Amino acid sequence: MTKKTAIRNYYFIDSENVHNYGTDGMERLGENDRVRIYYRANSAYLNIDLHRRIYESPAAFEYEFVALDIKNAIDVKIVEYVSGQIDSETAEKYYIVSNDNDYDKQITAFRNRGANVMRIATIGEAPPEKCERKKAAKEKKCDDAVRTFVEQNIKDKKYRQNREDIIGAIKGCTDRGALNNTLQKYFDGSDLKQLMKTLKPLTNELYKKKK
Repeated sequence: MTKKTAIRNYYFIDSENVHNYGTDGMERLGENDRVRIYYRANSAYLNIDLHRRIYESPAAFEYEFVALDIKNAIDVKIVEYVSGQIDSETAEKYYIVSNDNDYDKQITAFRNRGANVMRIATIGEAPPEKCERKKAAKEKKCDDAVRTFVEQNIKDKKYRQNREDIIGAIKGCTDRGALNNTLQKYFDGSDLKQLMKTLKPLTNELYKKKK
């Protein structure tokens, strides 16, 4: 079932050409992405791992069986569908996932209509937002690490009531001196000294990586 969200990136996979490999890099997909997989009888195959990853992905997936008994039937259906989506301005960007350069002439025509269309070999080759997604993944990993450490090591009520302030300060600072100054807004004296001591294993590792 298609998620009711604005579509940022729309991927059209020619599974007859790229098979399951066209989905490589799908871990980068978000809830505003949509993937439409075109297949014929000779390419109607999803391995268990791919099926699991599709199920776990926040993106919306669609499937279209192409029954046309003509040469390049999937090419015809993809171009036809993409053209309609461009007319209705369905997405911000469109990607045809295929190694077949027969698409390129039509892609040029789409671009001349002002559409952002590109041919790629796998989902992971799409250049837009790659840095942003990598940065977001790194930030999430940092956030998870900080929250886990705080949850496991800071249990005193006097600190717990400022839990989010502590987490925000740790993530926002680049060294222990800055962190100490920031935490002075919430704690002082022995309380601050004890908190900084408790946080030392985390901050030593965290700030070392930021250098």
